[in-house]
Amino acid sequence: MPFSLIESVVLGLLMFVGVSCSLMATRPVQEMSLTSAALKAAHEVHADTLSPDYFSQARDWFEQAKTEYRFKNFYLAKQYADKSRVLAEKAELNSLLKGGARTEEAIPDPLDSGFPRDPHPPISQSSSSREPYVYPSPTGTPAEDLEQRRAQDLNSANKPKSP
Repeated sequence: MPFSLIESVVLGLLMFVGVSCSLMATRPVQEMSLTSAALKAAHEVHADTLSPDYFSQARDWFEQAKTEYRFKNFYLAKQYADKSRVLAEKAELNSLLKGGARTEEAIPDPLDSGFPRDPHPPISQSSSSREPYVYPSPTGTPAEDLEQRRAQDLNSANKPKSP
């Protein structure tokens, strides 16, 4: 049984939407983040001097990935970011094998007491002798005072206003 014109158009539109959705790629946010972390880790072990070939290739591929990401070509951005991450990891490993070492100052420990963005300083060990902070408790109004205030308010409301 042949399709009517409306059914053919609807079927064609559904097929077009289905095909176009399958061609679209999602944003490679995770890949870009992993690549950035791999490049930072490689730079930390001085891969730019101990393994410059891998490191420069990784940096170049990452720049290409960022360019493709800006142009919304997410498929190529993902491919380039993955290549860059692999090269950065090779550069890091090669640098570690050549004697590169991580420096302690590169990444501060957030649990360390000297971390600069710590909003609450650590409690010292000698603070156990101090008394705990006593929070102020709210004080209520006694019932007699409340009744007096209500009576005054009623009296002032009932008094006639003088012109």
